[in-house]
Amino acid sequence: MEPAEYRPGYARNVLIAMLLGVVLAVGIVIWQWPTIASLYIQNQLTDVGLVINGAIFLLLAAGLVRLAVILMRLNREEGALARLRDNLFGHVEDPLRGVEPESVAGRRYAMLRSLHERNAAIEQGAIAATLAARENRAVSFPRYVHNVLILTGVFGTIVSLSIALLGASDLLETSVNVGGMGLMIHGMSTALATTVSAILSYLFFSWFFIKTTDAQSRFVTALEQLTTQHLLPRFKVQTETVLYEFSGLIRSLQGLVEQMLSSQKQISQIETRLAATTLDFHARLKGVTADMGRIKQLLRDGFRLPSGE
Repeated sequence: MEPAEYRPGYARNVLIAMLLGVVLAVGIVIWQWPTIASLYIQNQLTDVGLVINGAIFLLLAAGLVRLAVILMRLNREEGALARLRDNLFGHVEDPLRGVEPESVAGRRYAMLRSLHERNAAIEQGAIAATLAARENRAVSFPRYVHNVLILTGVFGTIVSLSIALLGASDLLETSVNVGGMGLMIHGMSTALATTVSAILSYLFFSWFFIKTTDAQSRFVTALEQLTTQHLLPRFKVQTETVLYEFSGLIRSLQGLVEQMLSSQKQISQIETRLAATTLDFHARLKGVTADMGRIKQLLRDGFRLPSGE
């Protein structure tokens, strides 16, 4: 799911569906109250069924309340993420404009900016793992309810069958024992009631628990993709890019050094040629001086000038 395609509202839709499911369940209970009352409340020889079924429904209610709280938080987080995404795509000067500072998206952007300003390394893997652990901790109680609900039905069945066995034992002790027969039937009835309660509660809760974890996954995935594609390029200096640019700089320096060495060789050659030219000039100058002396002597001899003149 690309960030550009991400749309908030999934958590809100799950929350609305859960509320409608609760209303529907309450409506069915009201509609079938006489049957439900006869099965769960009336003509009960012991309070075992009421206690176990009450614990099942109380556990279910607590889990649903916790799921509702998580979904409301996710709905706010989805809205904050959508605003941050729109600000980034709209090239807004302050991407956090309209984003709650305490939201996950707001904290993520502020943390990356802070790390960048301090020239600290940005490890997206560690950041993502921290967020995943936080979200996993948020659903720890619903996960506990999800795992325990079906076990409460098994527990109720075992306890109820134990009561039924007690009734059967009393029935076997005497040929006429109405109390034992009633206790046995009560135990079997309670076992059926607790099993049905646990199974229905488990099915109802499991669906919305899975949808809640789906909402978490969608939000975390969208946030990490937005971080990878748009936030990290703003703040993270890629090691590969730095190494590549540094390698280019080294290659440029190497070329400059080679040019300097070549220039130095040329200068050495020029110095050598200049020295040879200077020596040749001195040699030629000596010859010219000697020739000038001979010319002067010839002029004296030709004009019969005294040697002193």
